[in-house]
Amino acid sequence: MKHFLALLILAWSANVCAHKASTSYLRLHVADTKIIGRWDIALRDLDYALALDTDGDTLLTWGEVRQQQSRIAGYALNRLALKADQDDCLLSIEGLQIVEYSDGRYASLVLAGSCPHEAVSFSL
Repeated sequence: MKHFLALLILAWSANVCAHKASTSYLRLHVADTKIIGRWDIALRDLDYALALDTDGDTLLTWGEVRQQQSRIAGYALNRLALKADQDDCLLSIEGLQIVEYSDGRYASLVLAGSCPHEAVSFSL
């Protein structure tokens, strides 16, 4: 009985630890004061934060994602700040696509923006 209970606890704890941490990929290219880039955010994370699966069937479709593009953009931009030296750069989302990675589908946000001046250093 002791071994069975220990095995049961071990199996339960493995399920608790099985959730994958959030993942995103950010690429930025800065030339003079202009910024272009791409930010890929896991759809499972966006769905968790924004409830994108509007029909509740647990299958997130391109239509459901596209309908909520402005909510996704607002959510993402409120969590991304880029500074040129100490001055804020302005960023906007110019497009949205879906891309595949080995661990699932991601919303790929096309970024554009500008900084008030050429920077010596950047902070994100």
